Amino acid sequence: MPGEKGIIIGLTGSFGSGCSTLMEALKTQGFEGYSLSDIIWDIWRDENPGKKDEEALREQLQDIGNKLRKDEENGVLAIRLLESIKEDGNENKNLVIDSIRNTTEIRVFRENYPDNFYLIGVECPRPLRWPRVNPKQYAPFGLGEEEFIKDDERDRNEEGFEHGQQVQKCVDESDITIKNDDHISDKKLQIKKLSEKMVKHIELLSGILRPPKDPEYFMSLAYTASLKSQCFKR
Repeated sequence: MPGEKGIIIGLTGSFGSGCSTLMEALKTQGFEGYSLSDIIWDIWRDENPGKKDEEALREQLQDIGNKLRKDEENGVLAIRLLESIKEDGNENKNLVIDSIRNTTEIRVFRENYPDNFYLIGVECPRPLRWPRVNPKQYAPFGLGEEEFIKDDERDRNEEGFEHGQQVQKCVDESDITIKNDDHISDKKLQIKKLSEKMVKHIELLSGILRPPKDPEYFMSLAYTASLKSQCFKR
């Protein structure tokens, strides 16, 4: 479906929003999947020999990512992932890259794929994300919603560090935003629904044109009308 160079889709969104599920959905559309968080997980496993992945706290994973960016450079995870893609010989394939959490990572991908990188932001309200992540990431450690909110705020860049998590800023830079607020507990059905939701987007990114939807049409009219304003900030 996509062209010779392939389509590179980056995913960003708060944890529990469904980015990983969307990656699985895109795999069913023929995309090869990569995740920046895999690099962080490898470091955590090296630092915690003998421990299971289920024993990792989100705060620990956040610390590893922040330290890595601070010690090297903000785009280090993206740079390392590009090396893995090249080693795998997948430069020209359709790729989906999960766990983009810093705006410099976006810049690295846009510079390396200037014509075929698109960022998708996945949004889901915090009250819906909490029950999704609680059973595996908080309840087993005796942690509650207060810790979840703390981690979530840190993820969104409430600390303000350039080398920190910047999910909200990343979502703001998205080319496409998808709402994933469906109440679906079955994982296979989630993947199926998201896959269906992505078909039109993939077609559009592949050069298959479609008429504008009503919201796009009316937004275009609103923008054109705004040009009649004499305000300097129009």
